[in-house]
Amino acid sequence: MLKTIFFLYLTFSTLLINAQTFTGIYVFKINSAVPSQTYNTLISSKNTTWFFQTKVETLADISNVDKITRNGTTIENISDNYTNIIPASSPEYYKSEQGNKLLSRNFYLTKPCYIKEDLEQFDWNISEEMITYNNKKYNVATADFRGKSWIVYFDKNVGFNVAPWKFYGLPGAVVYAKTTDNSYSFELKEYKIDEKDTVIKNPFETELFVSWDDYKSNYKDYLKKLVKKWTADSEDGDGGSIKLDNVIEDLGFTEIK
Repeated sequence: MLKTIFFLYLTFSTLLINAQTFTGIYVFKINSAVPSQTYNTLISSKNTTWFFQTKVETLADISNVDKITRNGTTIENISDNYTNIIPASSPEYYKSEQGNKLLSRNFYLTKPCYIKEDLEQFDWNISEEMITYNNKKYNVATADFRGKSWIVYFDKNVGFNVAPWKFYGLPGAVVYAKTTDNSYSFELKEYKIDEKDTVIKNPFETELFVSWDDYKSNYKDYLKKLVKKWTADSEDGDGGSIKLDNVIEDLGFTEIK
């Protein structure tokens, strides 16, 4: 009897220790002809992660509100403690280790679409050397992914394996990631770990998904139709072209005429 009670106590204590939620703010920068910077919130708990653009620049718990859309901005509940503020035309990523799935909202220019991919896509090369960044030492990993070479700093001392965007598979929290051409970067601005679980709902439960290959093909067809329409509507019969150079992921094309 005592052994049974001890076992139940140990099991309950372990569940309490493992009941944690990671919340972080990442700054995403695009260094192009017109540089841009956005703030993104990452929430991770119970092997699920949600990464989304937000207008909130610092960590905050936002009181629940009903889902509303006003001036292109959607506000929706994602859990009991967190509210999603979605600016118009913002990508969003949901990762679940159960089923090895990465779900995301992306766009054909401004038209939203939803993509389903495998979670494990990065072939990481982890260096034995450490690097000093912002006066702290971190592990370093590199990987090539869809036309870009990435350098990533991560902290093994954080008790969560978390990463922004589509990154996955490193032992710890990604604190900084950049492309070798310095065109894109993610930086962890701040984070906290709460001693509780958070049920992170799938924000795309009702959506229809395409594969990454289908997304690329559909995107190309969409742009061709758009240029064709411009050509038909123009007085001189010249619809111009659409250039998509230096994108974060290789689409298989850079210009549609």
